[in-house]
Amino acid sequence: RALFETIALCNDAQIAGDGTVSGEPTEAALLEAAQRAGIDIAGLRERLPRAAELPFDSDRKRMSTLHADGEGLRVCVKGAPEALLERCVRSLGPHGEAGLDAAARAALDAEAERIAAQGMRVLAVAQGRQAAQPEALEEAESGLTLIGLVGLIDPPRAEARAAVDECRAAGITPVMITGDHPATAAAIARRLGI
Repeated sequence: RALFETIALCNDAQIAGDGTVSGEPTEAALLEAAQRAGIDIAGLRERLPRAAELPFDSDRKRMSTLHADGEGLRVCVKGAPEALLERCVRSLGPHGEAGLDAAARAALDAEAERIAAQGMRVLAVAQGRQAAQPEALEEAESGLTLIGLVGLIDPPRAEARAAVDECRAAGITPVMITGDHPATAAAIARRLGI
């Protein structure tokens, strides 16, 4: 539940009255997943209003939102595992929160790599607490609790493989440029014949 609530709060996609989701594709997919998991997104967003946001940035590779909950602020963060795991000091598991030691971090890195090697975009999801809004919002992105990893499939369009083949036949060497994890990029490149 914590995972789905966090991806619903740290999200700019919107749900219309008829249940359709609109917004950037990754955010829309995450919001749809939360909706399918039974999260009352409108109720959640009303109960925990957004107080501040650090938008996604390709240098930071993460997005953070702060939500007033009556006891201070809930910090919700999602982003690339390599940008977020280093900011986490605990992880949430079946028995509650536990500290993140070197072995646990290595296992999480390996799991993120395993998911990425399947051609999925991998996001880490974390939460934190703040008594009040810090002057520098980036301060809220430390001492976090990792909630989990999310893998999203973003398959190449059907016509992409044909376009790559057409380029090769014309003597053009296709090159793929992406901000995805290297293992994700390699899996997609293999599917496209690059």
